[in-house]
Amino acid sequence: MSSQSFKNIRTLQDIKLEKAKIRYEMLIAENRLLDSFNAVEKLVTIVSFFRRFAAGFAYAQHFISNFHKYLEKLMFWKKDKNEESEEDEKN
Repeated sequence: MSSQSFKNIRTLQDIKLEKAKIRYEMLIAENRLLDSFNAVEKLVTIVSFFRRFAAGFAYAQHFISNFHKYLEKLMFWKKDKNEESEEDEKN
C-alpha cells in the first residue's frame, strides 16, 4: 500500500473502492499464507517423518555395508600378502 493511492481519494466512493482493494489484497495474502502452512504441514506429518527417517536409515545401512566390504577386501589383501611372505620364508 503506497501513499500515492491515498492521494487519489476524493470521495466516499473512492474510500469504498480503496477499502475493497485492501480487503482483496488481504485475502490474497491470507491464501498464500494458508498455502504455505499447508505445505509445512505436509512436510511435518508423521508419515513423511518416518519416510525421511527410513530413507536416512537405509542410506546409513548402505554406507556401513559398503565400508564393511572395503574393509574385508583390505584385510583379505593383507592376509594374502602375509601368506605369500610366509611361503617365501619357507622356501
